[in-house]
Amino acid sequence: MGSTHHNASVEVHPDGETRCRFVWVTDVLPDELAERTGALMDRGIAVIKETLEAASNQA
Repeated sequence: MGSTHHNASVEVHPDGETRCRFVWVTDVLPDELAERTGALMDRGIAVIKETLEAASNQA
């Protein structure tokens, strides 16, 4: 993507008996890549959600 800097972290925190909170933070330079990176993260989190929901429906 042409970034000169990219740093990301992910944290998973319990949120009740059967839930968790997924926190994904990323820092990217140049600033012009922020919107595209955000869109990719949105799609990535949607895929993670779909995958986890499908797995829980099979259990």
